[in-house]
Amino acid sequence: MTKIYLASSNFKPFHADWIKRAKTALTDNPTVDIVHNPWDHQYKNVSFDDTTGLFGSLEWQLKTYQNDKNAMGSSDIGVYLIDVDEQDEGLNMELGFMTALHKPNILVFLSHSDTLDKEFHVNLMIAQAGTYFIHDDIEALRDYDFSCVPSNLVEDMGDQFKVI
Repeated sequence: MTKIYLASSNFKPFHADWIKRAKTALTDNPTVDIVHNPWDHQYKNVSFDDTTGLFGSLEWQLKTYQNDKNAMGSSDIGVYLIDVDEQDEGLNMELGFMTALHKPNILVFLSHSDTLDKEFHVNLMIAQAGTYFIHDDIEALRDYDFSCVPSNLVEDMGDQFKVI
């Protein structure tokens, strides 16, 4: 059984769309058994528009952090929907944590503007943490072989990608 930890920002409406599309592609992939997206498993079902005051509290922070660490630890592979226009420190932490656990990481670089059409710099720490890189194509997750976990290089995505 292959369990995927699906990491993504979820601060804008297009992030929710990316997550939905990725979950569909991964669910349709015959080499994937379970897709865990932490946004589907919020502590006490708290959301951004929480009126109780729990969202953002120390209790929520501690439990969310612990729940996400447990989910990453029990997952086989991390899949990251990386918004190249708005960096998410939490996603970078998750990538580092999964790397420290020696788990493969599939990085999908996405943009809601034309950022990926121009020269784009990928930080060497992100580049070296990735096992496989996908350029702006969430649906490619449907065909990726998560049982063999093939690798590629950032540069395989095109000449505009530069590791710095």
